[in-house]
Amino acid sequence: MQHVKAMTTTIEEEKSLKKHIFSSYISLRLGIGILALIFPPALYVDGKIHNIDLQGSMSAYYWVGADGVVPPRSVFVGCLLAIAAFLYLYKGFSIKENIALNLAAICGAMVAFFPMSWPPYDPSWNPHGASAIALFACLAFVALFCAHDTLPALNNEKLENIYKYVYRITGALMLLSPITAAVLRAVFHKTDSYIYFIELSGVLAFATYWIAKSIEMQQNRIVERVLGVIEI
Repeated sequence: MQHVKAMTTTIEEEKSLKKHIFSSYISLRLGIGILALIFPPALYVDGKIHNIDLQGSMSAYYWVGADGVVPPRSVFVGCLLAIAAFLYLYKGFSIKENIALNLAAICGAMVAFFPMSWPPYDPSWNPHGASAIALFACLAFVALFCAHDTLPALNNEKLENIYKYVYRITGALMLLSPITAAVLRAVFHKTDSYIYFIELSGVLAFATYWIAKSIEMQQNRIVERVLGVIEI
């Protein structure tokens, strides 16, 4: 009897541990989406605290500052590197997704380590702009071509179609927003604050995709099935 009781306790403890692992996994996924969500407003708020007006791009916050005011580059670099680290450490559900996320992580780090040219019309080239476009291209690839891999586990065609639309729209925005901003800046020499909002749409699209994907994975419970928390 004691042996059976011990086995039962062990099984219950194992299930509890697996649930804890799943909970941590989902929390980390949601956390990175929330971090991306608060990244742009955090730049703006930190700037306003230091009497810095809304800039023509998020990247400009690396440089802007006056009268000895330290620019909010710590928020810019810190958030980018945190997101890049998670994208690299996170393992996708397929080889192509994992490669795309790893490349996105490298590009995100390059955006942080190679700030935009300053002043904005400086003709010298640096990897910042190209890295930003490549970052969002990799994330768009994941949303458009990898996100559907886990949808059949929902066993709900209506819900599956809703997620497909969300992933397609966010993927398209992630691809178009940095390209549009780059063309306006490079070809038309625009540095107005509305470019900030074009970049903002791309960041919010990524945050929306990542949070939606995390919720989907809670609903399809595919990770729980793999861990053996629930029956397949």
